[in-house]
Amino acid sequence: MKTANPLSIDFSTLNIFIIVYELKSFSAASLKLQCNQSTISYAIDRLRKVFNDPLFIRQGNQITPTLRCHELVKELSPIVTKYQQLSVTEQFDPSNAVGDVTIACSFYEQSVFLNIFIKELHKSSPGIKVKIIRSGTQGLLKLKQVDCDFLFSPMRLDASELYKKTLWSDYYVCAMDHKNPLAKKALTLTDLSSAKHVLVTYDGYWQPIYQQKLFELGVTLNSSVELASLSALEMTLSDTQLISLTSAKFASGFDRQIKVVDAPVTISFDNHLYWTTRTHNDPMHRWLRQLITVLCSQHFSV
Repeated sequence: MKTANPLSIDFSTLNIFIIVYELKSFSAASLKLQCNQSTISYAIDRLRKVFNDPLFIRQGNQITPTLRCHELVKELSPIVTKYQQLSVTEQFDPSNAVGDVTIACSFYEQSVFLNIFIKELHKSSPGIKVKIIRSGTQGLLKLKQVDCDFLFSPMRLDASELYKKTLWSDYYVCAMDHKNPLAKKALTLTDLSSAKHVLVTYDGYWQPIYQQKLFELGVTLNSSVELASLSALEMTLSDTQLISLTSAKFASGFDRQIKVVDAPVTISFDNHLYWTTRTHNDPMHRWLRQLITVLCSQHFSV
């Protein structure tokens, strides 16, 4: 393989290389970068000549990075990120700012906080466009693949180049229709295990935070209905004998027809904001993180 001058490679080509590596696909990279697939192929071919290595090997319908490719991404990714950070101006005026921010979250975070954030954002910085996407169980992957700028999640994530801010604490309560006989008494663990439950499992890929605590207490819930999202929980509980363990902050928005009572065991959890080094030093994102922190401190106690 004929080698090429390493100094002929620009940062755009290196960025394409890193995106292809992260997505493991030429076509997915072209969609992400909004360019022709031929542009992706040309960039990779140039790098193959520079480093005298195939970089990616096609296996069936997928591409697999070579060992040399892994080494190069490890070294080049921080350089490209640092260059992007250096090119950002330090001046930021929220009232005149124009930009885009994508937030990955569940229906829970959108219900209890993001509506508050969006209203305040459009008062302070009307030129910033917000896009909300579903995090599901792949929030960390979406953050790494640059599908989002921020991730709201109760999960404890640990990854390189990942930043975290704990925003608020919450705890579980029991929700049910107001005509349910259990709505008129203090619940016991026996009541909890014998009742028919609505579980929110996010398409079966999510284990509720309370499950480990109940397991330690020897309590097994009688699952009668499984939902893919919290969005249908209130409607599902209405006019039934079903109950559900759900967060106190989320349940505070229920209609009066839904009775919310204390759970027989205290189970709490924290909700976090995650972001990566890609946006860490960006003035707009610094301001957005500060706005999120201030609003959470005003509405919640950590």
